[in-house]
Amino acid sequence: MISKVLYGQSIGGAVSIDLISRNPDKVCPYFETPYLSDSHFMSKITGLILENTFTSLPSLIPHALPLLSPFAFLCHQKWHSISKVPKIPPETPILMLSGLKDEIVPKEQMRMLFEAFAKRGEATTSGGKEYKTGIERVKYLEFPQGGHSAPILYCRRFMSRSCMVICR
Repeated sequence: MISKVLYGQSIGGAVSIDLISRNPDKVCPYFETPYLSDSHFMSKITGLILENTFTSLPSLIPHALPLLSPFAFLCHQKWHSISKVPKIPPETPILMLSGLKDEIVPKEQMRMLFEAFAKRGEATTSGGKEYKTGIERVKYLEFPQGGHSAPILYCRRFMSRSCMVICR
């Protein structure tokens, strides 16, 4: 079986979120994938891996480039990932890797993205809000020594096992 898992680090994560949010019909969760004989499956996305991704580019500027903070509103490239999360099907398995020593993307932004992903599939009941699928399909991992480009280096062996765990 062939799986198409989108992987994005930093702005690549924003691109991956944008791509999958614009194509929710192309998502086929790993646990529903048929065998290779189904040509329809060949064009499907089975998961998403995000590493040190930000909520939006303008919200990143004050942290990454403090001197330009007053001019963040001039940033014409928004990459507003957090607003696109609700468009991603709640059945989509997601692995999030956050380096706690990231010098560019604050760990709080990855945490905010995680919380948004966890709320996918939220249903309001008479007793309040009830979370169904979203939280079950997201795995969030923090790496204490991970910098902006380093978390993945700490988990190469672990990553393939984690992908299988969240995709089941």
